[in-house]
Amino acid sequence: MSKKFTLVTFRVQDGEREYYNYYSFHTSDYQKMTPMQAIAHFFEGDKNQKLDRFDKDDDSIFWLDDMQRAVCIQSEELMNLTEHGILQKFNILHGLPSIIFPKTKNVIQLEKMRNKIMANK
Repeated sequence: MSKKFTLVTFRVQDGEREYYNYYSFHTSDYQKMTPMQAIAHFFEGDKNQKLDRFDKDDDSIFWLDDMQRAVCIQSEELMNLTEHGILQKFNILHGLPSIIFPKTKNVIQLEKMRNKIMANK
């Protein structure tokens, strides 16, 4: 069974409190995004929103809410539809993710098209 989804664990530091949020992306969408875009998509609802870096030398931790919370991606795990359904059943995930990038820009589809073109030459 194909691994269509990527489970992303976000680690949030809010003062002395630390907690985790979980979100699933379509793997084809997640592969096209930077950590900042994934964080902005989940927390701000807009993958194109620019976030401030927590440390200018580290591009994996970002500030949210006017520097009230720091967020990074703790882990990424590939999963199939069955595994996604189990996480939904236990209320870890809520529904299937929406498609962020149009399917015509799918990396896998572009590679298949490129191979067909090269085979026809």
